[in-house]
Amino acid sequence: MAYKEVFRVEISEVIRRWQAGESRRHIASGTGLSKDTVGRYISAAEAMGIPRDGPGPSEEQLSSLAAIGRSGPRQGEAPTVEKMAPWADQICQWITVDRLQLTRIQELLAERDCRVPYTSLHRFVDRRQWRRRRTNTVRMGESAPGEVAELDFGRLGYILDQETGKRQAVWALVVVLAYSRHSFLWPAYGQKLEDVIAGLEAAWEFFGGIPKYLVIDNFPAAVAGADSLHPRLTRGFLEYSQHRGFITDPARVRHPRDKPMVERSVQYARERFFKGGDFKDLAHLRSEATRWCRDVAGMRIHGITRRQPLQVFLDEERASLGSLGRRALRGHPLALCQGPLRSPRGMPVLSLLGSVHPVPARAAGGGRPGLEAGAHLSPGPVGQGASPPAQGRPLHRHCRLPR
Repeated sequence: MAYKEVFRVEISEVIRRWQAGESRRHIASGTGLSKDTVGRYISAAEAMGIPRDGPGPSEEQLSSLAAIGRSGPRQGEAPTVEKMAPWADQICQWITVDRLQLTRIQELLAERDCRVPYTSLHRFVDRRQWRRRRTNTVRMGESAPGEVAELDFGRLGYILDQETGKRQAVWALVVVLAYSRHSFLWPAYGQKLEDVIAGLEAAWEFFGGIPKYLVIDNFPAAVAGADSLHPRLTRGFLEYSQHRGFITDPARVRHPRDKPMVERSVQYARERFFKGGDFKDLAHLRSEATRWCRDVAGMRIHGITRRQPLQVFLDEERASLGSLGRRALRGHPLALCQGPLRSPRGMPVLSLLGSVHPVPARAAGGGRPGLEAGAHLSPGPVGQGASPPAQGRPLHRHCRLPR
């Protein structure tokens, strides 16, 4: 039932009829108001000292009666400022120095017997301006199930290498399916081509299929020359994409919104998985990362879709992925970097583990690219060789238009 606001003239009529000796039932029937509403205003008038057999209410009293049922924004509960005030310095350090997310700060406060709602914590931080202001963004259109996956690299942190006894930097290769937001995390010591191939092979095995398009960042192992219209892939990564059957679509340089689904995934994995964890070696880290992707990241309620990524993946997207078939490289000498061999299709696959031609040092940084044979290769069937440069970059999403 919709709320009906009572005007001053109606309140004045209620008080006038009440002072004339009418009952509440007759007043409600004559004014069109409910009996409870009439009783509420009569009770308020009696509390203000307005007599039933005396003069009518003054302007101040009538204004006070009109304010009783006046519509306005709902008054929320008072924020728990007093509860978070003793932890203000610690919260500021977690945000500005450690750069933790508010969800993680809420968990740390709960461990210290300071349980506060997320909205109260968000309001507490924003009023003190401890976080940088976010710019407005335009959300990209949704892709079809199994059509697009996005890949990104980011540094997780450091772990102790058992062989050398030194701290080793660990990088994260993250693959996110654009439709379901289901993700896979592969820790590695570097970003070489063999590390990328090993991570993608583990991702395809984790998802049980291969998407049609793979949007990647401009890392040197895959992109020899970054360009908005004519990006040049390395020979090794291009042959791997042809072998697996997906089309590579490099994002533009310094345009993170070209792959928005995966941009926050590295930070999310660093904050919610890696920090505070105790990992023995790289193998243990990888096994824990796989479990975390399935049991934690996959079962969370996504902030945009408001659904569980793993459930959406199982119900709607897994059947749309391309089949691995007999082209799996798990345990294959190619994946183990054991020298030259021939693929099941009969083509030399030694170049899958490195670029056939050397890449210029300035190619990835905007310098003049080299003109080696095979520098321009378009995705196509294996065995057709190099094809001439395309006249324009094919885009599989209409929202990514070049300037």
